[in-house]
Amino acid sequence: MARPTKPRSIRRFPASTTYQPLDQGARESAVEIGYDEFEALRLTDVEHMSQEEVAQMMDISRQSIQLMLQTAREKLTRALFEGQTILIGGGHIEVYHCPYICLDCHQSFSIPATDPTRDCSACGSANTRCNSDAFCALHCQIEVQSPQEKP
Repeated sequence: MARPTKPRSIRRFPASTTYQPLDQGARESAVEIGYDEFEALRLTDVEHMSQEEVAQMMDISRQSIQLMLQTAREKLTRALFEGQTILIGGGHIEVYHCPYICLDCHQSFSIPATDPTRDCSACGSANTRCNSDAFCALHCQIEVQSPQEKP
């Protein structure tokens, strides 16, 4: 019996969840990429992080990241080569919660990484900063895009 899939921690959603060729119109077949696969691609190919760093951020093994990247790249290549629509969504995910501290009232709080606001939940001040001394503080994202649809 296989082990249950561990949720993958993500920090960003894509700007759009559907991509299709302009000259093809709507197609019956589409390639589906999970939010977790999208996050792994973003961290390795856009943020230039190692597979070990990505695995640590997503809270899964490096081998899982390697397999996820291989599968996602095959899906994207097939979609581009065959002119298929690309749909991004789903996957067994959890949104990472960033620890923050208010520099005005010194209140500690956490917010979902996908939430664009960083205001203090106690006093409403925007004078806040990441309070993590763990790995994520090195890659803390200030600008976060919200998804068009949430999982």
